[in-house]
Amino acid sequence: MAVEGGNQPLAEGDLEGLGARELRRCVELAADGLAILSGEGAAVRLEGLATRLFRPARGSGALELLGSVKIETPEGKPLAPEQAPWSRARRQQEVVRGEVVLLQIAPEGWRGPQRLFVSVSAAPTGAGGAVVTLTDVTRLYALQEQQEDLLRAISHDLRTPLSTLVLQAQLIARRPGPFEEVARRADAILVSATRINNMIRDLVDSIRLEGRGLHLHRRPLELSSWWAELRERLAGVLAVDRIMVQIPAGLPIFAADPDQLERVLVNLLGNALKYSPMGSPVVLEAFPGSDSVILSITNQGEGIAQQDLPRVFMRFFRGRIAQRTEGLGLGLHIASMLVRAHGGEISVHSEPELGTTFTVELPVGRPVVERIAQGTGPLVLLVEDDAGLRSTLHAALEDEGFEVVGASNGIEALAVLGRCTPALMVLDLAMPVLDGWGLLEKLREDQRLARIPVVVCSERRLHSAGIEPSSVAGYLEKPLDFEALLALARRVLGVAEQQA
Repeated sequence: MAVEGGNQPLAEGDLEGLGARELRRCVELAADGLAILSGEGAAVRLEGLATRLFRPARGSGALELLGSVKIETPEGKPLAPEQAPWSRARRQQEVVRGEVVLLQIAPEGWRGPQRLFVSVSAAPTGAGGAVVTLTDVTRLYALQEQQEDLLRAISHDLRTPLSTLVLQAQLIARRPGPFEEVARRADAILVSATRINNMIRDLVDSIRLEGRGLHLHRRPLELSSWWAELRERLAGVLAVDRIMVQIPAGLPIFAADPDQLERVLVNLLGNALKYSPMGSPVVLEAFPGSDSVILSITNQGEGIAQQDLPRVFMRFFRGRIAQRTEGLGLGLHIASMLVRAHGGEISVHSEPELGTTFTVELPVGRPVVERIAQGTGPLVLLVEDDAGLRSTLHAALEDEGFEVVGASNGIEALAVLGRCTPALMVLDLAMPVLDGWGLLEKLREDQRLARIPVVVCSERRLHSAGIEPSSVAGYLEKPLDFEALLALARRVLGVAEQQA
């Protein structure tokens, strides 16, 4: 049988000429699922998706969904069995083309998604029978929902602070008023502009994370000292006096990007404080796992509705309580993506009126310094407490061919030095926990560490820093001249420019 055009329908005579093998192959390839109903409405043949949703033929009974499956309209309204597309095809001799239904599937009866959007086509075959095809369009609906959420975010959540910003600026232009009034309106403009900036940042980061476009700058972290530094920075931003911290001694050092981990914790702690009674404590607890470090954040709030729990990490999702607050619904989504980018896992447990616990598990595994030490370029240990400067220098030195591992204080630097011996150390002096002077003393006490060349970078002049010039490989004053640092590092290491 010759077919002249791919879109040319087969005539009835052509169908009659098809053999059993050809018909069987058509059935297998026609759609995600197929159900053939007898005159009594029983399923005499089920293929693909249909086998997971419907009961097989049982005597003269009509086609039935499995007990764990409920049928609804795409908007979530219950659909009576007689209104299902396959029922209308049988009983009303109606031809149904591409009608979408929502199937709600109980977890115990299904290993796939709990909400399944299915496009159904059904046609009567005479004597009460029908043929039904099923196509899973869940991903298409998910994309449509995301598009609608994005339009909502742009049209409402971004426009609201933008309206405040424009209005306050118009009022200043219309009637400047006294200085105090102008200052108050300027503060309102700044707050609204900051909100817009944060929302745009969240949108961009969400896209970057899903496209694997965000690069992590990992370094070994000693959680206790890192939290002490973070807590000091968060004072005035979060109600840190309400955060009860339980970090045991001897917790394993793990590799993470401190800036991105800070973002995860700020989001989780901020939510825990926001959605709990005023003055109630929020508990941040850390404990060792099996080749991991586990962090949990627990509050005493209203809790998250059980039907919302599977969706809390979805992009743009906002639960019943969160609907009353500002934001795009991206915070937890970004936090979950950042945790997974670290190779970790994040989960949530909540009980109504008892509170919520978010748990983050980060792998310890093979220390990052071991991986870096096996690189091809000279290994530089960068010890600097300012996160912005450390990140900038880290990226700049890597671009020049060096392998770099960072530390924010002397304690973290000693943890790195316990696992590898860098070719060069770039050291800040004024740092919390263990400063640069204290770290230099520790280096002198160890024969292996004492041989590491150190370049000191400080706001102080050399004569007032209390550093003997002969005890270090070089001394640079801040603000740093990167070209001077690069030239000094190459000279100390004997690395030619074309080799770095």
